[in-house]
Amino acid sequence: MQQKSHPILDVQGVSISVKTDDGLKQVVNQFTYHVDAGETLCIAGESGSGKSITSLAIMGLLPKSSAMVTGGKAILDGEDLLQMPEKRLEHVRGNDIAMIFQEPMTSLNPVMTIGDQLREVLRFHKSMDGGAADARALEMLEAVRMSEAKKRLEQYPHELSGGMRQRVMIAMSLLCSPKVLIADEPTTALDVTIQAQMLSLMKELQREFNTGLILITHDMGVVAEMADRVLVVNRGEMVEEGDVNAIFSAPKQPYTQELLADLPKLGSMQGTVKELAVPPADLQMAKDRPLLKVKDLTVRFDIIGGVLRRPVKRVHAVEKVSFDLRAGETLSLVGESGCGKSTTGRALLNLVDWQGEIELEGQSTRTLFKQDPMAARRQIQMIFQDPYASLNPRMSVGDLVGEPLVIHQIGTSAERKERVANLFKRVGLSPDQMERYPHEFSGGQRQRICIARALALNPKIIVADESVSALDVTVQAQVLDLLQELQEELGLSYIFISHDMAVVEQVSHRVAVMYMGQIVEIGAREAVFENPAHDYTKALLEAVPIPDPTIKRERILMSGGEIPSPVHGLNYQPQYVDLKHIAAEHYAAI
Repeated sequence: MQQKSHPILDVQGVSISVKTDDGLKQVVNQFTYHVDAGETLCIAGESGSGKSITSLAIMGLLPKSSAMVTGGKAILDGEDLLQMPEKRLEHVRGNDIAMIFQEPMTSLNPVMTIGDQLREVLRFHKSMDGGAADARALEMLEAVRMSEAKKRLEQYPHELSGGMRQRVMIAMSLLCSPKVLIADEPTTALDVTIQAQMLSLMKELQREFNTGLILITHDMGVVAEMADRVLVVNRGEMVEEGDVNAIFSAPKQPYTQELLADLPKLGSMQGTVKELAVPPADLQMAKDRPLLKVKDLTVRFDIIGGVLRRPVKRVHAVEKVSFDLRAGETLSLVGESGCGKSTTGRALLNLVDWQGEIELEGQSTRTLFKQDPMAARRQIQMIFQDPYASLNPRMSVGDLVGEPLVIHQIGTSAERKERVANLFKRVGLSPDQMERYPHEFSGGQRQRICIARALALNPKIIVADESVSALDVTVQAQVLDLLQELQEELGLSYIFISHDMAVVEQVSHRVAVMYMGQIVEIGAREAVFENPAHDYTKALLEAVPIPDPTIKRERILMSGGEIPSPVHGLNYQPQYVDLKHIAAEHYAAI
């Protein structure tokens, strides 16, 4: 790309400090970068790297009570944004530079219609009102490929899906044709097929408006897909900057090399077959005699409403799902938000009301949970997505890991303490840390604590519900390695629930793809990934960002809208899919 001699935004030596009890602490040290018209600069790094707080500073949105810019300039059209009076900044922000945030629901006013919020921007920045504002608002919604755009103007944010809300945010940010658009993790909260649509849309609109785009992300696959240039940052320091092809093909700094090496890559397991984690002598028995059998599992939730507080609608979360799980096996349930995968996992632990049949080693879990729930819980445990929300902040981590042993009255106090110490060692933590509290640990360490807690009762099955999705890529790789080590050592079986197809490929023996509460494809990992049969499986795989900038423009995006709502009337009768035999242990609804 031919670059202009004068960038539209030139950030020079920006440093930021936050206020702590011990005084100011520097969190960003002399960030320097620029972006030209029509160019995409990706700022890539993990949590706490300083990438988002720098952009907030440039926009004049830093919370003044807790953070401050201690040096540097941000030049836009010859003016320093960091020294600009608030009145002038209010005019520039939205007109010349705009920002899209990660979570659109928190960025939109819940008590104003979409049309009112778009018109408000035009009234403030362009003094545009009446029919002209209505026409411009509609024009922008159509520009971001919003379905039924006219109808959306009269709707409220809660009536739209996540992808639609993000389209509204993109439309709002581009209403005044800004020269620079900062997008802070704009697709992180979206499902993978919707993310693919958003990235494609942002590229199209950037070309149309010739906007300089600063894309902030932790996902190196997105970087490869979108960037012209890349700035890698870590712990408030600039690590490496350069052309996207150079960064991916020949990274110079160890941190960049680690970031790329730890990234799960779709297709990395091609041609390999993963054996069950059981002794060779027991392999055939494990295949012939499943540890867990699920048949026609159905979960529905009534929505209560009206004056009489009666059911008015029904959520069809899971419909006639059937699968089995073998000893030492990882079966992944994959799909996007609302597909029913997490509800399926919760049903296995009897955490929601369900219909159908679930058998654990030939015994009905419904009977097991009714007769001896404590014994049933010992067989199957769960690791949740957010480790911080899973851990009681008032208990030491040693007590948290040992709590299941206390509840189940296993061992003496000394024996429990020894067991907890051994569990800490096994998950890569020190027994010296047992007296600390959850807030004193990083996200990855907290997830290790949750794994130790799940292992305390020696379960046969662990349900891991998006257990690594909230972690940075380097930490995610470490936790995945730990889970696989534990499986090989202890012969554990995993139900691995995820939306990340690259991670699923890495950990799975078999894969079940869920769509609208039903399994639409199930089979050995290599069969599903190398020969997908269902259109939705193909869409999921094709939507995964490719961490290789040389092939980003060859990737074909699947068209199509968002997943329909699972909420229906009380008399609704679902249409059940019919799984056809494709190949050995490979079935799909075709």
